Amino acid sequence: MRRFLSAATALAAVAIALPVAAQTPASGLQSGLGGDPTIFGPTTSYPGPTNLSGQIEFYFRGRLHFDMMVGGDSLDHGKGTKSGKVYFGEYARLYTGFEGTAANGLQFGAYLEIRQNGGGLGSSTAGNTLIFRRETGYLKGDLGELRFGQTDGASGLFLTGTFENFDDGGWNSTDLPNLFSGNAVIVWPFEDTSAYYGTSKVVYLSPRFGGFDFGLAYEPSATGSGEVNCASAALGGAECPRASTIAGPAAAQYRRNMLDAVGRYTGALGPVGVTATLGVLTAGHVNNTMAPASDPTVVQTGLVLSYGGLAVGGNFLTGNINGSFVPLPEGGRHETAWIAGTSYAAGPFIVGAAFNGTDYQGAMGPGIGGRHELGVAVGGTYAWAPGTAVYLSFLYGQRHQVGYNFATGAPGEASNNTSAMGVLIGNSFNW
Repeated sequence: MRRFLSAATALAAVAIALPVAAQTPASGLQSGLGGDPTIFGPTTSYPGPTNLSGQIEFYFRGRLHFDMMVGGDSLDHGKGTKSGKVYFGEYARLYTGFEGTAANGLQFGAYLEIRQNGGGLGSSTAGNTLIFRRETGYLKGDLGELRFGQTDGASGLFLTGTFENFDDGGWNSTDLPNLFSGNAVIVWPFEDTSAYYGTSKVVYLSPRFGGFDFGLAYEPSATGSGEVNCASAALGGAECPRASTIAGPAAAQYRRNMLDAVGRYTGALGPVGVTATLGVLTAGHVNNTMAPASDPTVVQTGLVLSYGGLAVGGNFLTGNINGSFVPLPEGGRHETAWIAGTSYAAGPFIVGAAFNGTDYQGAMGPGIGGRHELGVAVGGTYAWAPGTAVYLSFLYGQRHQVGYNFATGAPGEASNNTSAMGVLIGNSFNW
């Protein structure tokens, strides 16, 4: 047992290395606290431009995680089944792209994020299929940066105070939350999920002026990777990204014409580093004759204060959305979400904790109230060698909604409350 605990402790230390390595010495801010996407996937970590104009630099990178989870949730049984408490898993991602410099000094390039699909019991192929998650081109110069394609929006790139930097992402992780029963997992309402970066858009990022910069983004529809053939369905069908109205009983709603604007200040008050953001997202929606909804709008703000390796802060958003940035059904409850956290980095170590809550509508129906969720994330990472880190993560979450049965996914008076708890230890390899 002692050997196992020693090995587990050593393993947990490795995953912290990358966020620590990305720490900004001037302000003491840690990567991730200010929304640096490189801790979620190297969407901005393309190499610097070549020194000679007319030449390009190609790169091919990868990421492999292996982890062990111990935990469970209140929905982890039903219909005569029950899951075990211990689970081993892994996932892999590939990142490839290029960057070059034109004769006039303009930098340009493109990158692709390739992910592994999840497997299942007895599956020999599902986990070996690949999907694109980000397909982005960009131009960078003295006037700022222009991105286009399936990419992170301005709010996601500038996201501040969500404290996903001390383990493998907390409740926004690819690892531990996916091992709970689906209806026991709390929603992650912030702007760094695939609901935001998995759509095609154009993004402008300004240069910095005296500590201030801003970002703008436009997304015509919620379509994802690849060109959609509208000829295979009626123009007004749900599968056509140009649809403005959907007929029939389908309850799904889709946003359209999303505008994303965010401003950021990064500086210092004496020895204390400061990063603060304020942003607005607004959109129309695809009308559904059987499920009326309102246009989604969100106001979001974040703040992080840091001194040396210590950082504290949080993020707050509110708007007429339902869980993620989707239209709120008519008569539904407006959403309010917040997170507060702290972390401490010292050399190759980083530890931290975050506490978040979300109040929103969730499911709707006669006798169904609003949904309330709380989550806790505690963990740490240690970079024990270049390109590899061990991480330890503890998660606890609970959900409550009067009149909704989380076990059946339907209205009901039973199972109106859920809880999930687990511990994960893993190792990441990055190259």
